[in-house]
Amino acid sequence: MGRFHHVQCFVCVHCKVQIGGRRFVALDGEPYLEGCYHKLFGGSAPADVQAAVGGMRRRYAIAVPLSLPSLGGEQALPAFRASHHRLLGSARRELRERGVLDVHTFFSVALSGMPMLLLGLSFRDDADAQAELQAALEQSRPCVEWSQHISAVHDRARSRGQPWWAAITPEQQSEE
Repeated sequence: MGRFHHVQCFVCVHCKVQIGGRRFVALDGEPYLEGCYHKLFGGSAPADVQAAVGGMRRRYAIAVPLSLPSLGGEQALPAFRASHHRLLGSARRELRERGVLDVHTFFSVALSGMPMLLLGLSFRDDADAQAELQAALEQSRPCVEWSQHISAVHDRARSRGQPWWAAITPEQQSEE
């Protein structure tokens, strides 16, 4: 996990109980008591969660064009990037518990010189990715805050007026 915690601050992200000397599992850099981990993601989890964690996954991508004026200019991009990573860190566990199995983000500059936020997401193979993502973004405060943060700088004109998450697209499978 790579971070130092006070003993009283080292708690399970699910149940908020101090871990102390108990067994725990680190997932995406966050500690779960072993029982909570198994309840959420392991053998004690509901069948649909077990299938999601252990089953076939499908990867998706979203390219979110960012508005330089909404960002406050190019010099504000590092501050946006830092706050984005902080908010995503808070939302990641909530997203995972609601069907978004994995989220990776990258920042890029398009050929036009405009900044882009690129997201890679994984869902169960049989999931309706857009519906599950939309529902996850509406169901918990950390997810709502993360989504609002992106929406505030999303260049809707370059997305033809659609919300940022509506551009979700399955990644191309390579032919081997």
